[in-house]
Amino acid sequence: MRTLPKLPGSLLLFGLAAVVFGLQLNAYFGAFLLFLGAPYWPVFTVNAGFVGLAAEALVRPGFRFWIVLPVLWFGGYAGLAALSQHEAARLKLEVAEFNAGKSVPFFKDTQALVVDDKTLALGGLSVDLLGHYNLPVVYATRVIGAAATPDSPHNLAWRLGGQKLCETIQKGAAYRAAGIQAYGMYQDGKFLKNVCNYYAPEEPSKPVVGVRVKSSSHGLGVTTWTIDDIAIASPDGHAVIVRSGTVQPLGWWPLPVFGCGLGDAGLPARCVAAFMPAAPQPLGRPGGSAETIAEALGLKPSSAHERSAEIQNMPMPASLRGIIEPRVVLSLANLDAIIADPNHGPGLTLSDVGGLDLHQELLDPRAGAMVAALPAALDGGEATRESAGVLEALLAALDQDEFARVGPLLLDVFASRKGLAEGGIDDRLAARLADLGPASLPVLQVLAFPSRPWVGVGALKGLCRLGKPAAGLADKIAVLLEAPDIARGNGRHAAAYAALMRMGRPDLAAKDPDAAASVLPPGYKEWRASVTPDSPTEVCDHVAW
Repeated sequence: MRTLPKLPGSLLLFGLAAVVFGLQLNAYFGAFLLFLGAPYWPVFTVNAGFVGLAAEALVRPGFRFWIVLPVLWFGGYAGLAALSQHEAARLKLEVAEFNAGKSVPFFKDTQALVVDDKTLALGGLSVDLLGHYNLPVVYATRVIGAAATPDSPHNLAWRLGGQKLCETIQKGAAYRAAGIQAYGMYQDGKFLKNVCNYYAPEEPSKPVVGVRVKSSSHGLGVTTWTIDDIAIASPDGHAVIVRSGTVQPLGWWPLPVFGCGLGDAGLPARCVAAFMPAAPQPLGRPGGSAETIAEALGLKPSSAHERSAEIQNMPMPASLRGIIEPRVVLSLANLDAIIADPNHGPGLTLSDVGGLDLHQELLDPRAGAMVAALPAALDGGEATRESAGVLEALLAALDQDEFARVGPLLLDVFASRKGLAEGGIDDRLAARLADLGPASLPVLQVLAFPSRPWVGVGALKGLCRLGKPAAGLADKIAVLLEAPDIARGNGRHAAAYAALMRMGRPDLAAKDPDAAASVLPPGYKEWRASVTPDSPTEVCDHVAW
């Protein structure tokens, strides 16, 4: 009887790779294996199999013929990698020669730079230019969804600002209503603490140097690359085209990927067998399209990090005020319409009165009228719910003297509403009621313990701000800490905990089952160590909503 020839043990690794690949064709096993990263297992199993074959061929004379397979695998791959690397080098040289000597003079004090780049995230290339070159502003052509109305400006003006300026923009409804937004600033993978970027809908007022980017993807065998054709045109008609992009050749060590992704409903899984390429390499300047544009424009590098102190002192541009003022005029007209008739029109919302929270000189003279209009808004049901929210939010924005003047009338309005606990009021206004002293306690008590558990965060903050005068409710507040609907770091849970500390009842706070939790900054441990009845009311304001 003929015996089967012995086979190298390393072949078991190839068998394992084949079994795993086959299992991925099944929807159930495929989803599980995809979660475990099975398509990338061949990087180990296949390479280890060929290395094992080579080792067995060298140490076991009967298996010497098997050396052919690892030689073909690693040798053949080395040939493919060499061709791929050669193609990448050719593309780099081609792009460098294409860009050589091309320039368009740019004068940042007398010209405006406008980038039309729909292939990148909103502001991506504009912010990159701002962050690495000392430019006062870069305009970006709006992408879909960025324009508020068809007659809005077609460009967004991107600028850098200091932390205080961007906090003002982020917190001010006037800016949001006017389409002005601010974001944190990242540069070279690091977050800049004191620098941010922001944009406003604005057209350039100076002669334009235009930049238009068109991207395309390419592939030839085992090499893939993208090309950004960047057209730069000056106001006098002089124009050049420069190129940037990235290329992904094969690396020198084989990284095989055999796997299947989840198929669409009713369709089989989509499978792939390929070599993973190396990390993308730049075509043209190392800094990508931004550096390529900067080189053509003659810009000198100057990072936002190096200019941090200068950026901190930059004032708000006058153009931003010009954008906000018409918005405030419209918001004021909408507020007057709500005061005259809370059931006005199709229903005005907070977005329709954006910016008035920054103009107490406009709100204070209307404080009494807002309070007078509030009962009709509260009693009008769904039809006037938005109007009530607008009035409450703007009453919360009154200055201290005016709020104290109308406060008793406001408390009377809320005290007379039987359904107050179910409907609730604006959280900012509820917290602000504590500024009226112990007189606000009856209303806050009703608001803090509503029938709906997601209502009342602001009222709990108000009780926290009252502190000792609200200590009679401490036992009732302590019960909230054990309620399952607000456990595990819910905003009401945090507000209730801080309220007990301000009331001087740390003994009740200590019984909190989540007292050791760290899910909310600054965290329960820090509150217990620092919050007392003598703490400023601001500690209640910083509890997460």
